[in-house]
Amino acid sequence: MNKQDFEDELARLKASNIDSPTQAKARKLIKPIMTVIAVIFTILFIALIVDGSNDQKPVETPTAKQPSQDKDTFKKLEAAKWKKFSNLTDCQLAYKIYSDYSPIMAELMDFAETKSYFVKQEAVNWKESTKLDQRLEALNNIYPSTYNVDYPNAIIAHGMNFAIGQYWRDIYFHVANAREDKPAISEQTQLMQDDLNVLKSQCRKEFEGLSNL
Repeated sequence: MNKQDFEDELARLKASNIDSPTQAKARKLIKPIMTVIAVIFTILFIALIVDGSNDQKPVETPTAKQPSQDKDTFKKLEAAKWKKFSNLTDCQLAYKIYSDYSPIMAELMDFAETKSYFVKQEAVNWKESTKLDQRLEALNNIYPSTYNVDYPNAIIAHGMNFAIGQYWRDIYFHVANAREDKPAISEQTQLMQDDLNVLKSQCRKEFEGLSNL
């Protein structure tokens, strides 16, 4: 190939690489579009980073107390109560329980039976003035709630806890239903008298001399 032929071939190659008007126009349109897309992706990426850094730390909720934990706590409290009475026999413990609850029962009976009728507010005032709930709660904190077969009389005596509460509910139900013209009556007094008779027959030494509530 002579010099002239080489120059002609080089000129032809250069001419073939020149964009046509259509190609040049397309290239001008594509370039700004690609630039816009790149900018959008950059903005989204930065937004994700900022959002992640601003996420609040999840609030930790207290761990719910498991039933097994409540059961274990109850067992420990009961064991501590029983430890205080470990030197008492069934009848001795029954008498001690009865002696603490019976004055409250007697006060409630006296209040309910000395008047032919009374209004609801009188009952509420009496309960507050005598601190009935607080006194029962204090005894609940002293005496066990569960008893085994070796303490049948103690559990009978402890039944006065429920009887007092039920007696009060009977009185309140009576006056709350506009029955002020009739005396409040509750079967709890007879049930407690029956329990006392049982205790007297089974623990004669401890309950000697007690004839009624």
